[in-house]
Amino acid sequence: MKFIGFLCLLKPLTTCHWVVSFNHGHTHVCQKHQNVKLLIAALPNKQEYKDLLARMVCDISNRDCMMRSCTNCPGKAALMSYLSMSQVCSDYEVDMEDSVNYKQWMHTDRTQLASLQLSIQELLQTLCDALDKLCQHYFVTKAQAASYLRNLRAVSSRR
Repeated sequence: MKFIGFLCLLKPLTTCHWVVSFNHGHTHVCQKHQNVKLLIAALPNKQEYKDLLARMVCDISNRDCMMRSCTNCPGKAALMSYLSMSQVCSDYEVDMEDSVNYKQWMHTDRTQLASLQLSIQELLQTLCDALDKLCQHYFVTKAQAASYLRNLRAVSSRR
């Protein structure tokens, strides 16, 4: 078994929903994180998903912000405005109704990488929705990983 596969087995099961695809090599990725990254990859001007998450919240390290209970956070509308105005329209000559191809991990009876097509406007809305859902997941995953590493260090230091 490859080392990364071994590490995935050691992580807490609640951390991420791992996608294992044998059609595209032996791949271990979190479906939620990877699908957001694949949506961003379809945009003409690439950015990191963490930077886009930070545009939706006051503080990416604040629990209330990331759990979407902070009333001061800019939210999905601010991100949509940013993506529509600066990300796509001003940098490139595009019509929001133009079609764009992108990929997503889909799971039915097995997991596979599907090719999909949406208008740029629909893609931006799908990305904003996906990032909104990812906020909580990102925060919980980060907290669980930190706790897991602390416990792993504590156990290994006792040996």
